[in-house]
Amino acid sequence: MVIPFGNDGVGIPGPIIDAAPDRISILVATDVGADVLGAAEFYPRVIVPDLTVDMTSEALVPALDVRFAASPCWQRMPAASGVETFDHRCAGTRQSGG
Repeated sequence: MVIPFGNDGVGIPGPIIDAAPDRISILVATDVGADVLGAAEFYPRVIVPDLTVDMTSEALVPALDVRFAASPCWQRMPAASGVETFDHRCAGTRQSGG
C-alpha cells in the first residue's frame, strides 16, 4: 500500500499503520519522484487509497495515481471505490507482498 506522508507524517500514516495487518507492506510517500516507483518495484501490486485529508495529501494522492499510471511497468486494475490498484508488469518482479 502506498500512502501519503501528509502534512506531519503522523495524522495519515499513524492510524493506517496501526490498523493494518502485519503482513501488509506500507510505503509512506513524501513525493512522487522516481524513488516511489523504485521502492514499489519489488511488489506485484500496489494500492493507493484516496486519503486526501490535508492539503499535502490532496496534491500527493492524485500525483501518485498519475505516476503509477504513466509507468510502463504498472497497469491499473479494477478496484473498489476509494482506492486505485496497480499490478506490476515488468520482468524481475520479486513476489514479496504488497
